Amino acid sequence: MQKSLLVALMTLAAVTVMMLVPNEAEAKRRIIFYQSGEDIFVSGPLPAPFDADKKLTGAQAGYKCQVFGLFWAYMHTWNCQAVAVRGNQFFNDSKLTAAIDAKYDGDKNMGLWQQHGRWALVGVLLVGLVGFILKKSKRKRAAESEAEAYAR
Repeated sequence: MQKSLLVALMTLAAVTVMMLVPNEAEAKRRIIFYQSGEDIFVSGPLPAPFDADKKLTGAQAGYKCQVFGLFWAYMHTWNCQAVAVRGNQFFNDSKLTAAIDAKYDGDKNMGLWQQHGRWALVGVLLVGLVGFILKKSKRKRAAESEAEAYAR
């Protein structure tokens, strides 16, 4: 869990730096889409005997988690609790949550981009950072070459 938090914080710092560093003398307004708060991930049908409970008719097993994400990719999820989900309602009786945890063992069944998109974003940031460094290095070499040419 600490590794995920570290990745999220490093990604956030890198995105912030990239957004604050201007290109040339251009003034641009950049938009960053981020998510924070609660999200519910449906894992599957309710375990027995709760699947026959009239109060839980139409509900599915899932996990309610706190999330932080950039561009719809979750950088970090924490404080996940097993719940029964029906629409915007959730039920978290202790016996029910224990049965859901026993059956699904924390499987949040997140989408591909939600679960792994952070690695694509980190990759894009790394490529951008390498490009930025190479661009600065090229400019520095060009300035040094120009200075040598004038010195002759």
